[in-house]
Amino acid sequence: MEALQAVGEQLVSLPAERVAWLALPERLHQAIAEARRIASFEGRRRQLQYIGRLLEAYEPEGMAELVAALAPGGAVERHCWAEAEALARRFLADEAFVGVLRERFPTADLVHWRRLRRAVVMAEGGEGRALPEWQQLVSELGRLLLAGVRLELPRRVKAIEEEEFPQSDRE
Repeated sequence: MEALQAVGEQLVSLPAERVAWLALPERLHQAIAEARRIASFEGRRRQLQYIGRLLEAYEPEGMAELVAALAPGGAVERHCWAEAEALARRFLADEAFVGVLRERFPTADLVHWRRLRRAVVMAEGGEGRALPEWQQLVSELGRLLLAGVRLELPRRVKAIEEEEFPQSDRE
């Protein structure tokens, strides 16, 4: 239980937009939001105990790894930035790749993307990876990727079985 409370405390300390990346049940999401608002030590301690109870359906080790991956500079962020660089390289190599970007990010401004691409290509033939234009392209792609992150919580097998086969159905 202490391990789950520690994971709950880490969840509460994460930035709100990173917690939004998780597919949390509504009760757990509300409990985390409430813990952020509580100022008193005892009230916060009790709220973290409640969050720990809500987390009992999930694997403690898996949850700890997931929360660590969500931290600023964690695995999720590194993966998104690496993918953003790969997408930017492909876009610079072929302007027709804008169709893939359109499918992946339907709300993105394609005219803006083409302007950014042209600016990078004109600045240094598409080879200058340290250029401000290149950094802006990668940054905007990275923000779009991060905005679309949705992660499932690692459920315990026992908890899944209990949900699918309630005690009254097993008899």
